[in-house]
Amino acid sequence: MRYLGIVAAVAVCLAVAATAGAMDVSLYADTAPNVYGYDAWQAQAFAAASAGSFVNMGSGAFPGTTTFKAEEAIVYSTPDYGKRLMWVYWIPGQTVAGLTGNFQAKDAMDWAGIKYTPADDGVNLIPDGPDVGWWTPHYSWADYTNAQNVSGVIGTFGDAWWPDGTPEAIAAQVSDMYTYQTFWTGEVRYRANENAPWTVQTLELQLVPEPLTMAGLFLGLAGVGNYIRKRRMA
Repeated sequence: MRYLGIVAAVAVCLAVAATAGAMDVSLYADTAPNVYGYDAWQAQAFAAASAGSFVNMGSGAFPGTTTFKAEEAIVYSTPDYGKRLMWVYWIPGQTVAGLTGNFQAKDAMDWAGIKYTPADDGVNLIPDGPDVGWWTPHYSWADYTNAQNVSGVIGTFGDAWWPDGTPEAIAAQVSDMYTYQTFWTGEVRYRANENAPWTVQTLELQLVPEPLTMAGLFLGLAGVGNYIRKRRMA
């Protein structure tokens, strides 16, 4: 397995309520600009998610689906900085103050048949499991009132592979993804209070198979090692 660098893009996280009863949690996904245009994308995503009109992967090559292209999950440190996968949450009728301690999130992806999730150090990947990879937001979740005057908690978290920004490295990352990866998931778990069981909600995105016209254009890369670089703001 070859790690080419993963970045947990901006995590503007949300949560679910620490009150009794069922929570109305809406979960969506899209690809978003890594830098330029991100704020505009987020404003539009918040408005659509809170209004119930969000289109999954509406900014991607396959709007209205849960399918993504490799290029929609790769960021780098040179213009145009690439794109990242983002999961968007909307919980009406709740406040950030009521959510602390009862919401966690994580993302996970497969690689060569094994499902991985980022480790707590934000640098390495570890095999995924029901009790690993979860993290609790500490800031950047938001109380939000939409145009319909409905209030709740809203936000996003996201992730992307982060290779070197050279065309060769990006092409190699694309090739590796088509060879070794098939999905990426965004997951949240929440509970009514600290004594209640967790409820897990998952939205899985499928990597579209490599087009036949692209086959053979890139060299598959093998090998194990290489640290991942990962940035997270929770």
